[in-house]
Amino acid sequence: MSRKYKNNRFEQCIKAFGGKAVAYCNNNKSIGNAVILPLRYKNKKYIGIELNDFGMIDDSTYIMLCSKELVSDFANKTIVSIFNNKYYVKNINPIYLKGEVAYKWCIVSKCQEGDL
Repeated sequence: MSRKYKNNRFEQCIKAFGGKAVAYCNNNKSIGNAVILPLRYKNKKYIGIELNDFGMIDDSTYIMLCSKELVSDFANKTIVSIFNNKYYVKNINPIYLKGEVAYKWCIVSKCQEGDL
């Protein structure tokens, strides 16, 4: 098996459990696949939010697993549209497999009406 085939397994999982997403950044548009999941437990301090008594946060912060092509490595002003919702990208983290980016995970916040 080649390395590219193994990296494709991540893409296949993201595609199977997520959906098609479009990212917009500085008048550029890219298309890829993504999975969005609520980020509910206190496990990262850099998100910049306050926790309630149960250690859960509000439903406005999510983790997004996405194909490596979807978002650039610069989160500034990137908006991702998936499943009729739009999200601001706060943080992007590439995951490497044998020296190549296999996929990326991002911290995203749901856009409110009037934010755009």
